[in-house]
Amino acid sequence: MKVRLSTIIVACCFVNTAFADEGTKNNTTPVSYTNHSPFKFGVGIDQGFSIVGQLYDKVNIAVGDDGISADYIFLTGKFNQNLPFTWYASVGGWYEWDKTWHGGNCNYYNNQGFCVDNNHDDHFRDYGVRVPFGLDWNFASRWDAYIQLSPSISFPDDFDVDFQAATGVRYAF
Repeated sequence: MKVRLSTIIVACCFVNTAFADEGTKNNTTPVSYTNHSPFKFGVGIDQGFSIVGQLYDKVNIAVGDDGISADYIFLTGKFNQNLPFTWYASVGGWYEWDKTWHGGNCNYYNNQGFCVDNNHDDHFRDYGVRVPFGLDWNFASRWDAYIQLSPSISFPDDFDVDFQAATGVRYAF
């Protein structure tokens, strides 16, 4: 008897949802909740359009059509007890696998403007470290939304400092 991986994942999600904490309502305007869950998954914009998640309220992950990122949350807090938002600071890394040319000499460009020179394949990748600062809002029981801004440093071709932004919505299992 073969059991598909997707069937196992769906069954685990239902079991985890049945025993997960519903979240407690806070006295804020607009309404917010306190949601603590080992797993939160959803969609967002981080490395392009992404599947985003949070593990144990400490690690944010994103896997998108342009790349992957992971950040460890080392500091959190509230601005005021009446505001629904919490802030966080984290540190992490990112890797982009988009097919854009990052420098050097390219011998051949395709009709979309991408370099297809097989001898310089390492120039197609970009990676680095970042320090995201963000806001998190648990707007409903088991649901949260976030937005973050990340100063980042890119390594491969030259030392480049830039900013990345991300936003997303997640469901707590």
